[in-house]
Amino acid sequence: LAQAISAGIPFSPRSRAPTAPTTHRALVGTQHQQSAEPPRSRAMAPKDTKKAAAAAASGGDAKKASKAAKAVKASVARRQRKVRTNVHFFRPKTLIKKRDPKYPRRSVASRERMDKYRIIQCPVTTESAMKKIEEINTL
Repeated sequence: LAQAISAGIPFSPRSRAPTAPTTHRALVGTQHQQSAEPPRSRAMAPKDTKKAAAAAASGGDAKKASKAAKAVKASVARRQRKVRTNVHFFRPKTLIKKRDPKYPRRSVASRERMDKYRIIQCPVTTESAMKKIEEINTL
């Protein structure tokens, strides 16, 4: 055990036996040898060269730069608040549509109960009513 420690060989404390060196590179190499897949690169995906070439040709960067320069030079215009002169708030008048029913709510129209031939069941017989009947010829 002392010889293994002095030689720099790592060992497992449970088995007290020296083990093989387990560095990151050693593990990476063994993983790729075991699998059939090629090693993955950590580089970024390639950029679309057609779009980049078209933007450079059209002067897209120059336009952006000039626009940014104008924005820096111009003063910042902030929106002014509306001055309210009344303490009461009235809701805004919105569109009110006319009713357009798709079907009648009552299936049959109600019939008229009274017509000119109907008999009066409870006639008013006060003096003022009788006078009005005689003079204006009404009921």
